[in-house]
Amino acid sequence: MLKLFIDENLDQRILRGVRVHIPNLTYIVAQEAGLARADDATLLEWAAENRRVLVTHDRETMLRTVNKRLRAGRRMPGLVIVRQELPLGKAIEDLVLLLECSTESDLENRVVFIPL
Repeated sequence: MLKLFIDENLDQRILRGVRVHIPNLTYIVAQEAGLARADDATLLEWAAENRRVLVTHDRETMLRTVNKRLRAGRRMPGLVIVRQELPLGKAIEDLVLLLECSTESDLENRVVFIPL
């Protein structure tokens, strides 16, 4: 199972819904890691150092930071961007599907958008 790093801006109802479907989910929220209000580069670096896929709603600034990181040859375990306007049930369903069907190598250096 993939290990997740949850950005502080992700709707926590999504996380709670995913945990209902995947009770043994391994995750940490940015605030718990001492990274509240950290910039995108810091979040991505922490995720890479800890081999965790970052899950966020932040499409605009996070995509720029990921592209810069990858162009510099720096690896990352993956980024999942959940569209904020997506209905809650659909966001949970797609994230659960992604987690149940993906391996670390599937997401390495990739950005996945939800809805799938």
